[in-house]
Amino acid sequence: MNNRRQAEQLVARLNDAAASRWEAETADPELARAHHGSVSKELRRDLEERLKAGELPCLVATGTLELGIDMGAIDLVCQVESPKSVARGLQRVGRSGHLVGATSKGHVYPLHRADLAEAAALAREMAAGAIEETVTPRNCLDVLAQQLVAEVVGTGDAGTTPDELFALARRASPYRTLTRAAFDGVLRMLAGDTADPDLATARPRLVWDRSSGMVSARPGARQVAVTSGGTIPDRGLYPVVLAGANVRLGELDEEFVFESKT
Repeated sequence: MNNRRQAEQLVARLNDAAASRWEAETADPELARAHHGSVSKELRRDLEERLKAGELPCLVATGTLELGIDMGAIDLVCQVESPKSVARGLQRVGRSGHLVGATSKGHVYPLHRADLAEAAALAREMAAGAIEETVTPRNCLDVLAQQLVAEVVGTGDAGTTPDELFALARRASPYRTLTRAAFDGVLRMLAGDTADPDLATARPRLVWDRSSGMVSARPGARQVAVTSGGTIPDRGLYPVVLAGANVRLGELDEEFVFESKT
């Protein structure tokens, strides 16, 4: 699955179907469980072990089982909706067939007509091994802004100069073509000197003293540099606790909770 909401919905449908089929039997109707980033690390590990041991017939996962996990004897991977890329599709299907001499097997189930065309094209490219070329992002100004704040914070009270910061940025391969105009624009924004109305409410993180030519950190910049690294926006998290047992099952981000209400 490509998102958590779909994974949870599919688990509910699979278990409902299993309960109807096994209604007259004594078998456990729990056919599937969900495995995604909102499930606690401990519960994810338990689900993985149960799947490996053959105690759980099915795991419905997002990208959490996509990389770096050897799940052992998985018979089949069913990709619901197009995997969106050849590399991702091969990585997911590759979770199956880990025995000596075995072949990885996977089925792709598109959800609508447009998804069918995309899935068919990706399946053809997967069979041909036509993996997309890896492209390195260049001159990402949001990442540059974060790194500039962190670097200036690291200089302490002494501060540094724009020339030194620019030379340092240009030493990194993704920024070797960075222009001075783009760099100065980011530095002015971080110092609160911007005419963009969308950035008018942004709190300045640096002080750029034009008279001395020095750049220093404002109060609070160190905490921002430490706690707000990365380009994934921070979201509110809602803990999920088993009623009556005080057992923490995991967390749900605010977007997932909002989508679940609609």
